Amino acid sequence: MIKEQVMRAHLEQRTQVEDYVFGESLELPDVPEACRADCLLGSWLHSEGEKNCTDVCLLDSLCSSCEEFREAAAQVLLLAKMGELELAKNSLRQGEVFIDSSDEFLHNLVLWDRSCTGLRESRV
Repeated sequence: MIKEQVMRAHLEQRTQVEDYVFGESLELPDVPEACRADCLLGSWLHSEGEKNCTDVCLLDSLCSSCEEFREAAAQVLLLAKMGELELAKNSLRQGEVFIDSSDEFLHNLVLWDRSCTGLRESRV
C-alpha cells in the first residue's frame, strides 16, 4: 500500500540525514526542500486515489508536516556542510524540529491511511 511505501521512503531519508551528520555516510542525502509531484505522496495526491480521501484538514496537515520535515532536513544538512557539526547534531535531538516534524509526518500518515481506507482509531 502507498502508506507503507511513503513511510519507508521517509524513514530512509531521515536515516540518511542522520548518517551524514554523524559521519556514517559521506554521501549527501537528496532531500528536496519542498514537496514535489513526483514523490510517492505527491504522486498519490495528484492521482485518482486522492479523491477517496475527503478530509481536507488531514491532507493539509500531512502536506504541512512533510514540508516542515524537508525544510528541517535542509537546515540540518546546511549546518553539516558548513562544518557546524555540533549544531547539526543538536538539531537531530528529540524535541527539535527535525525529529518532531518527522514524528508528526509519520503520525499523519497513519491517520491518512485510516481515513482513506475507512478505518478509524478505536476509542478506549
